[in-house]
Amino acid sequence: MIAGLSAWRFEPAGPAAGDAMAELHRHCFSTSWSSKEFTALLHQSTSQAELAWSGRILAGLSLFRLAVDEAEVLTICTHPDQQGRGLASKLLNVSENRAEAAGIGRIILEVSTANFAARRVYDRAGYSEIACRKAYYSDGTNALILEKILREDGHRPG
Repeated sequence: MIAGLSAWRFEPAGPAAGDAMAELHRHCFSTSWSSKEFTALLHQSTSQAELAWSGRILAGLSLFRLAVDEAEVLTICTHPDQQGRGLASKLLNVSENRAEAAGIGRIILEVSTANFAARRVYDRAGYSEIACRKAYYSDGTNALILEKILREDGHRPG
């Protein structure tokens, strides 16, 4: 259990993190990704993953897919003991900064209309709704398609 710990350390993740990421994902979603799926994604040069550690415990993760000057948020999750403490927002910010440094100007994602906590995180981070996929998820809920523009000019920073 990691309740009560609030200092997080962030670091990029590679294929070796697949098992740990799958384990955390199982704690966060009823339909989770396997270690094999995470590892395969992490082997792709277009993947960008961030891990958030609380001591030696994996407290959160984010996984983005980058394509030219756009990125897609594939998943973000925080351990149930860490939820409600701002970790998802911090993970999103760390991931966005890293993506922008890699030349990304726009980030898109899809989120269930029933995932109110995630929707609050994305709203506070400046994401806007651009579309809706009706009955997208297996439980029949809709998926909102959100975007955030990091840079209008499309140029790399600096």
